[in-house]
Amino acid sequence: MKRIGLSASRRLRRYYPGVREVGLDIALDKRLKPWILEANTNPDPCPFTKLRNKKMLRTIIRYAKSYGRTYRLRCLRARTGR
Repeated sequence: MKRIGLSASRRLRRYYPGVREVGLDIALDKRLKPWILEANTNPDPCPFTKLRNKKMLRTIIRYAKSYGRTYRLRCLRARTGR
């Protein structure tokens, strides 16, 4: 999935050079083949606040800070995936 994400973001950057952040919604089919459902240029970090392991959330915030974005993580609608 990392390879798909990097490839998709590089391709999007060619056509949209101002985009600094991309969130991909990826699904796996029955054969475990990944499919990109959509690309978001302003992804919401709130679903990641519900994960027990906060490593991914910290990574997202660190990357965002590196190019000047800040988050107000007031996540009222994010739910746990049960």
